[in-house]
Amino acid sequence: MKIQIELQGVKVEKEIPTKWKEVTFGQFLKLAEAGDDIVKIISLFTEIDEETLRKAKIYNLESLIELLGFLRTEMNLEVPETCIGYKIPKNLEFETIGQYQDLKAEAMTIKDVQSFDKYALFCAIYATSPYDYKKAEEISKEFLNAPSVEVLAIGNFTLAKLAELTTGIKVKSLLPNIPKKKFWLVLIVWAKSLVFIKRYYTWRKKLRSIGSSS
Repeated sequence: MKIQIELQGVKVEKEIPTKWKEVTFGQFLKLAEAGDDIVKIISLFTEIDEETLRKAKIYNLESLIELLGFLRTEMNLEVPETCIGYKIPKNLEFETIGQYQDLKAEAMTIKDVQSFDKYALFCAIYATSPYDYKKAEEISKEFLNAPSVEVLAIGNFTLAKLAELTTGIKVKSLLPNIPKKKFWLVLIVWAKSLVFIKRYYTWRKKLRSIGSSS
């Protein structure tokens, strides 16, 4: 959706997402920093700095705020066949032992919500053919511009798959919708025991209200 903003007498148009599939993975990661501050959220999507934005005139502001309500809705996650033009293996099958080893090693580094930029690297590891870790590292930043729903689906499914292969226990709940109350459903990796442990990681208090239901 295009919105019109007047900055020091100059009118500019900016594109604003109105659904999750229009939010890039890079933007999704930064939403954690925005909390429930509508200025920070609009600043993130328009790339206009906060101080300038606070003084700007935004046309149909109430309608814009209402449309941004999608941030409080569930995110439907489904592993795509392609992601920003790269083919993703069906059912995220490991095509080489190198992919499996490197995905497992990277998953081991996920400790908290700040570590979830690793999901972009997960996507790159699947996308690189013939497989080369250095090449995957090089293209991983491209996935910050991929739809957040696609990157999160690939990341969550990968962690679930690695958990099953490591523990032999089915992890059924890693591909549900992200709930309205905006808890991140994550898999915490125990490096010492090499065992994946599933639990809910509660966002910090300042992040809670992005998706909290009143």
